[in-house]
Amino acid sequence: MALIYNYLFNYLFPAMWLGYSAYWWAMSTDVKVTERRESVLSRLARLVLIVCAVTLLWLPSVPLPLLDERFLPLSALCFWIGAAITAGGLLFSVWARRQLGKN
Repeated sequence: MALIYNYLFNYLFPAMWLGYSAYWWAMSTDVKVTERRESVLSRLARLVLIVCAVTLLWLPSVPLPLLDERFLPLSALCFWIGAAITAGGLLFSVWARRQLGKN
């Protein structure tokens, strides 16, 4: 049983995000044609910020003041509340995507 909880605590969030990314990618094939294109500089700036955010989320520890400090207790309750908030946000995004359709 402890092994199941260990896998759950280690892989639930990456599994949710990978599933969400796969859904988003699959739904991106049937959209309207782009009317305006983003400039290369704007696209590059956004891509750099996304890579920085993913790196900060993926690293187990960040040696920067305040980013490596725990402000909530390490407990199962906090884990499940975080999982519920994350799942709710992802599901809301999926719902919004379905409502907007091909836009």
